[in-house]
Amino acid sequence: MMHGKIRAIVTDLDGTLLTDNKQVGQLDRFALEKLGELGIVRVAATGRNLRISQEVLEPDFPFDYLVFSTGSGIYDWKKKKIVQQSELNRSTVDKIVDRFMAERFDFTIHHPIPENYKFYYHRHNSDNHHFNHFVNFYRDYGEPFNPALFELENACQILTIMETNVEKYEQLIADFDNVKLVRTTSPFDNKAMWIEVFPEHISKLAAIQFLKKQHSISPEEILGIGNDYNDIDFLQAVGHPRVVANAHPDLLDIYPKVGSNQHCGVYEAIVELIPEIKQ
Repeated sequence: MMHGKIRAIVTDLDGTLLTDNKQVGQLDRFALEKLGELGIVRVAATGRNLRISQEVLEPDFPFDYLVFSTGSGIYDWKKKKIVQQSELNRSTVDKIVDRFMAERFDFTIHHPIPENYKFYYHRHNSDNHHFNHFVNFYRDYGEPFNPALFELENACQILTIMETNVEKYEQLIADFDNVKLVRTTSPFDNKAMWIEVFPEHISKLAAIQFLKKQHSISPEEILGIGNDYNDIDFLQAVGHPRVVANAHPDLLDIYPKVGSNQHCGVYEAIVELIPEIKQ
C-alpha cells in the first residue's frame, strides 16, 4: 500500500492547517483522523506557544505531538504532558537585550516553558504598529520591561518585530554565535517580519529529530507541509515536502505546491501520497 512509504506527517498550523479565521477544514481533520487509524504519527510544528495552540486545537484533536514555540518544546498531545523543552540562559538573554537596545528594536522577552505565553516588552518606536498590535493583542500576558527589576533566570525566546529587512536579519545572524535566529512572517497581517532568538539547536527540525529518536522514523518516511521561512528547516529534511498555495513566494519557488490553507491543502497533500483515505 502507498502509505507504507509514509510513517509520519508534520504540518505547520497558521497559514497551513489553520484557515485565515483559525479553523481547521473538515477534510483536513478527516484526513488526520484516518492517518491515526493507519498508525501514522501526526505532528503539528508551530511557532505558537502551548497555551495559544490549545486555544485553536481542542483536547481530542487528532494529533499525537505538538512541537511548539518553533521547537523549543514538544508536547505529547495524548498524554497531555511536555516531553522536551529548551531555554536561553541569562547571560545569553542579557547579550541579546543589550544588542537589541543598541539597535533601538522593539522586543519581547518570554518566560520559560510552560509559561512562555507571558512576556516583558520594550518599546522604542511608538509608531511600530506591528509591534503595538502584538502587545495589545496579548496585553493580558505582557508587562513593561524594566532592566532594574528583571529577575528571570532563563527565557524561552526573544522576539523583535519590524518591517521586513532581510539585510538586518542576515547581519544579526552573522553577529551572533550560539543562538538560532528564526525569521517568520507576521501571522497577524502577513507583512511584518518577526525575528525570534532561540537556543542554537532550536527549530521545527526538532520534530524530525524527535520522531527518529522516539519512533525510529527516518526523514524519508515523513510528509512535511508548511508555508513560511520557519518551516524551511523541516521541509529540507523530510522525504516528501509540500507547501500550501498561499505560502511565501520564496518557498513556492522551491517546493511542490498543494491547495491553500483556505482549501484544505493539508488534505490534498495527504491523499496525494495516501490515496486510499480519499473521501
